[in-house]
Amino acid sequence: MKNIFLTLCFLVTLLIAANAQSDWVTYKIDDKLSVNVPSTPTQGDEYSVIATGADSLLCAIAKIDMKKVSGVDSAALAELAPTDYFKSIVKQGMQEKMKDYTFGDVKTGKWNNYFCYHIEAVNATRKVKSFFFMIIIGDCLYSISAVVHDGKSTQPKDQFFASLKLN
Repeated sequence: MKNIFLTLCFLVTLLIAANAQSDWVTYKIDDKLSVNVPSTPTQGDEYSVIATGADSLLCAIAKIDMKKVSGVDSAALAELAPTDYFKSIVKQGMQEKMKDYTFGDVKTGKWNNYFCYHIEAVNATRKVKSFFFMIIIGDCLYSISAVVHDGKSTQPKDQFFASLKLN
């Protein structure tokens, strides 16, 4: 009897997870990138859209044309991207806009041969953790970020980040 109950609990959990994943929609950022989000995104500001999910998950997607915003073209951006100087500028810009957050180190890497950044930040007052993944393609800096409340699973955030793909 106990095994039957455990098996049923496991199956219900799988069904809930399958339904949660199938409810997500694909959002085409532009002709280069797409990502799956938990709901149809709404406009955040001129650069971003926001989608919300279960457990107060907040997913944000931003695309910033660096040539238009700061006059930095793709060649200059490719040279700047791997430098500590650029990492510090990215982190400083985020800290200025998110004053109530404590930021971790900026981690760099490659994603599909494009330069990328991983950053985490914590807001102890609001009891949330923010995760950022940024990638540079051509003249653009793309960012996907997720805000997860303390005590909530990061699995939906992981699903969101893992769904980013080239078109």
